[in-house]
Amino acid sequence: MDEKKSWIKTSKNGPLVVTGMKELIESTGSASPVDGKAMVLCRCGHSKGKPFCDGSHGREGWSDEKEDGRQPRRVDEYAGKEITIHDDRGICSHAGFCTEGLPGVFRMGVEPWIDPDAESVEKIIEVIRKCPSGALSYSIDGKKYDSFSERTEINIKENGPYYVKGSIGLEDSDRPETEDHYALCRCGRSKNKPFCDGSHWYARFTDDGLVKKTGFNENERIAGIQKLAATGKSEDSAMATLRSFPGFETLVFKGAQLHKMPLNEDVPVNTRTIIGHDARKPLELEIPFYVSHMSFGALSREAKIALAKGSSLAGTAMCSGEGGMLPESRKWAKRYIYELGTAAFSHDDEVIIQADAVELKIGQGVKPGLGGHLPGNKVTEEIARIRGLRPGQPAISPGRLSGVNNLGDLKEKVAHIRRITGGVPVL
Repeated sequence: MDEKKSWIKTSKNGPLVVTGMKELIESTGSASPVDGKAMVLCRCGHSKGKPFCDGSHGREGWSDEKEDGRQPRRVDEYAGKEITIHDDRGICSHAGFCTEGLPGVFRMGVEPWIDPDAESVEKIIEVIRKCPSGALSYSIDGKKYDSFSERTEINIKENGPYYVKGSIGLEDSDRPETEDHYALCRCGRSKNKPFCDGSHWYARFTDDGLVKKTGFNENERIAGIQKLAATGKSEDSAMATLRSFPGFETLVFKGAQLHKMPLNEDVPVNTRTIIGHDARKPLELEIPFYVSHMSFGALSREAKIALAKGSSLAGTAMCSGEGGMLPESRKWAKRYIYELGTAAFSHDDEVIIQADAVELKIGQGVKPGLGGHLPGNKVTEEIARIRGLRPGQPAISPGRLSGVNNLGDLKEKVAHIRRITGGVPVL
């Protein structure tokens, strides 16, 4: 992947992850700046904060599988006296620029549906350049023309798809006819995902195509209560809270200036942090923070390895998360904290003894008394092997620590970990 290029990556049954873009073009034509190195765009059609994803795809059980009855991908050629028109019906978004602009050339209900000699070459080129999906291109004297964009942008169409222009790479199992421009489904109903096939029109998809601030609102709270009442089932999605809590931006550190004099810039500062001063094997960090617990499964293999390498470069620790130990993550992490999760598979002595510290997950603040759930579509062969599952089998973690039913059990568990590890800190 070219790191200097902008990219769009489709996540399985989830949103579009966009990197390298600094703005989105709204339906009004206005450019809306985007903060951060990446943005996550909704493509299920259900997000309350369109165009951004709010996790609705998980709550709705949305699937990005291609559907039967879709137009097959195939490039047909229509050769004329001066120009040859290329057409891939399988990627057409049915925007109508061709049939409305030159109905004598692009003839609905007639076969062959394209007559390349029915208009001047100049007018045909003018219309083909307007095709947002990349379905149409042309050749003159054997040279193909399919790149027409003057700038790189993602345009949000009102009640319609994302129009992508300017050779933004698409990381997906399917490929656009040309990376110069293509149309991506935004309503979630296309039979040919990730590409738009015009289904937004039939589904009566509505959205103003404007960039809105993300966040929760009262409507989501009410909708959640109504769903609970109707189904009797709790929501299976990323957990969060609708309440507002102070964030790091509200913290104010009062600098020492007199009672304890400040240090000048040329004075070295020791940020060494020791976890488990009284342990036989204390864990020493060069900085007072580390990479927190995020499971392999919730994060990709590549992300876990990258974070492990980064933690080593920074002189701090990498945490496993409750999904077990990815061997490559342990390999690249100079200091490694293993999370003993609620599920029994994580209570593996052969894995525990490889850790520099062990953290017991008693519960989780945002969902006390509830376990974890990794959907089956995320359980690859490698994840299944680590968690003792079959590939594709959902990973369900209990709401309480396996094998711990009272304070005595907990003390025995901690003593056992200290004994087999030679005395690493138990957090």
